Amino acid sequence: MNETSRILLIDDSAADIELAARLLRDAYANATLVAVTETATLADALSGARPDAVVLAPMLGWASSEKVQALLRERWPAAAVVLFGHERDVVGACLNPGRACAGIVRKSSGGFMALPDVLGAALERAAAPASATPLALDALPLPAVRSDASGVIRATSASFATRLGSATEKLINTPLAAHCLDADTRDVLQNFLSGDDAECAVSLANSANAPAGTLALRRGADGGLLGCLLAPPAADPAKASTGHEVETASREVHDMALVFSHDLRQPMQQIMRLTRQLGEADGKPSPRGDARALDQLHTCAERASNMLDSMLEYLAVSARDERPGLVDLNQCLDEALDNLRASIDENEAQVYAERLPSIVGDAYQMVHLFQNLVGNALKFRGRARPEVRIVARDEHGRWRIEVQDNGIGVPPAHRERVFEMGQRLHTHDEYPGTGMGLALCRRIVERHGGTIRLEGGAESGSVVVIDLPLPPGQMTRLA
Repeated sequence: MNETSRILLIDDSAADIELAARLLRDAYANATLVAVTETATLADALSGARPDAVVLAPMLGWASSEKVQALLRERWPAAAVVLFGHERDVVGACLNPGRACAGIVRKSSGGFMALPDVLGAALERAAAPASATPLALDALPLPAVRSDASGVIRATSASFATRLGSATEKLINTPLAAHCLDADTRDVLQNFLSGDDAECAVSLANSANAPAGTLALRRGADGGLLGCLLAPPAADPAKASTGHEVETASREVHDMALVFSHDLRQPMQQIMRLTRQLGEADGKPSPRGDARALDQLHTCAERASNMLDSMLEYLAVSARDERPGLVDLNQCLDEALDNLRASIDENEAQVYAERLPSIVGDAYQMVHLFQNLVGNALKFRGRARPEVRIVARDEHGRWRIEVQDNGIGVPPAHRERVFEMGQRLHTHDEYPGTGMGLALCRRIVERHGGTIRLEGGAESGSVVVIDLPLPPGQMTRLA
């Protein structure tokens, strides 16, 4: 893409336009970006200079996106149009021959980051000499199949054949009905083939008779059918957790139940014992003993309360499923330090931070990440005044973020263990806590596609190393 390109961003979500614009400006600093969010701004854009590219939402609340695309094609035939929307909307675009465009990108973490590359590739193709070769099914961003009016397969993409666990040549000239998941699905397909409905959705099975996904079919003007295959619910990352994620969540719930059933038992037993001790007093005054028992009761109750607070924090932070956005880690760190200001001042700590990158993710979770890591550095301080240094660099195509401290450090044998839920290296009297902080940090980092580990400092203390992905490169499929 030429850095001086003119790009229209047409969407009814101002937040999505803002994020897309920031990513495009980072990639193409001199490009002119024009935001269109309703009819009036569309009219202004149509009367302005010709754009080189248009990023268009496949669904608009204030106009028909298809009509807008047709208007753009009529007004500026050479402009490359990239559809950028949620999965349910881009699937319909894939099945609509009238919506032929230069690219289709899904609104997801990877999709936002891939948008500049996809748009650049679309402009390069638009500038290349025209080709008479028809668009292949492999160019579509979802597994695709084309059949005749009777439902006999005439062409498939490689990804469609892979999803069905077969070779493309073996699928050609077989009926779609032979790949339906069950008899009811075959009946639905046969009714569609013999009727005149424009669209139909049927479940397909793979070669092992397991669900392969839902095939969304649409009838073309020539009577032929074009279908795109959506992943089955259990394997669809946009709709549900993967089997691995379900297993991980189940393991976390199991681990949490073990931790709290074990650790809560002790303070609750102490509370019951001390309460019974106070209730069995023989009436003789013992203010010193009663005061000591009451103080122990308060300590036990506080421990139990802190454990429940930690559990709720873990669940609230790790279970968030917000739409990802462009996150400035500098702002997240500033907010985390503001939350820790009283502790920082009390310990006379010094926190140094280099310029941090921006990532795509959840700002709320990243604030909690920094808050836990800096808070740990203050809690496990050594004799010297606490110093925390946060640095970041691009290493082998990924962000490496280090949180360094001069505290008591962690022995090498325990550097993996401390990230496990409920694991503590010290007694409650030495260092209060629940052993949940670093487990939550690992959960947050993994949800952002990264890793976290603990290393020893050069002289003393610890270094928490966070590895996060850089924006993806050229995307040749649905992002």
